[in-house]
Amino acid sequence: MSDQETVEPEQDESVSTYDQLVEEPQETQDVEQEETRVPLHALQKERRKRQEAEERANFLEQQKKTAEQDESRYDSATKEDLSKTQNETIRIIEERKWVRDNPEKCKKIDDELPQFLKNRPNLASAIEASTNRYEEAWDLMSALTPKQQKKVMSQKQEAPGSPSGIPKSAALSETVDLMNMTDTEFNSWRLQKRGRK
Repeated sequence: MSDQETVEPEQDESVSTYDQLVEEPQETQDVEQEETRVPLHALQKERRKRQEAEERANFLEQQKKTAEQDESRYDSATKEDLSKTQNETIRIIEERKWVRDNPEKCKKIDDELPQFLKNRPNLASAIEASTNRYEEAWDLMSALTPKQQKKVMSQKQEAPGSPSGIPKSAALSETVDLMNMTDTEFNSWRLQKRGRK
C-alpha cells in the first residue's frame, strides 16, 4: 500500500465548482442590470448605425452581383452590332412618331394587318425590313386592298383627259402617220402644233 497514492474524493472539487457557479450568476445579473441602465438614445443611435452598415453591405453585395452578371457590357462591339442598334433605335423613334401622328391608321393596321398578311404572306418580309413598319404596312394595305383598288379605278375613269377614259378607237384616230406625210404636210402640221403651245 505504500506504493499506492492516496486519492482525494472528487466530491470536494465538484462542491467547490458548484459554489463558484452559484456565485457567478449573481455577478452577471448585476452586470446585466447595469447594462440596462444605458440611456435609450445611445442604444437607438447604435442600432441606426448598425442598420446603415447592413444596408451599405447589402447594397455593395448587390452591386458586385450585378457587375459580375453583366460583364457582357465590356465586350467589344463590332460595326455590325453598332449599325443594328442604330437601325433599331431609328425604327423605334420613327414608329412612335408615326403612331402619335396617325392613331386611327395605327388602330386599323393593328386590326387588319394579320388578315392582310394571311392573304399576302410575301409582303411580311417587306414590312419587317422597312425602317417604319407601320407606315410601310399602311402603304401596302392602302395600295393593295381590293375594295380600295375598285375606288381608285373608278376615280381614274372619271378624271378628265385621263387615257383610261378615252376609248381606244378615238385614241387611234388622233394619231398622225409622219412617215406617209409630204414635206409641206409635215411643215403645216408642225406649225399647227407649235401654235398650240
